[in-house]
Amino acid sequence: MKGKTNLAVSKHGVLRANSGFPYFPSPRFSPGDSRRAAVIDVLDPRIHFAPNCTSNSCPSIGVYIPDMIDQQLDLAARSFINADTVLDLKKSEISISRIFSWYVVDFGGKAGILQSLEKYLVLPERTYQYQATLSNLAL
Repeated sequence: MKGKTNLAVSKHGVLRANSGFPYFPSPRFSPGDSRRAAVIDVLDPRIHFAPNCTSNSCPSIGVYIPDMIDQQLDLAARSFINADTVLDLKKSEISISRIFSWYVVDFGGKAGILQSLEKYLVLPERTYQYQATLSNLAL
């Protein structure tokens, strides 16, 4: 394979189906670039929870095994989303990682982001306080 390769080239060119950078969305590899042979055909948005971009807002890098990649990407998505999402149930507000805004197209827009949150976010159990005594229970 000719051409320079680094983490950014691997992420945007190979793992993001030759999508380019979020703010410069033109293809990363030109038609004659031999690195196109390594490009994944279909972009899987869970990939954003796997590689590390050396920033605090990015997930830690892991080792991925081909036969277990689907389960590992699910685990990476679940772990990242639950560690980086803040719910304020009293205000009905949610704060999510900037990764979702940077790669909104990769997730399928706002609807796709909501689907990802619905699938991977573990909501806290609600507890209800009540008072009961034997005198007000029908026995």
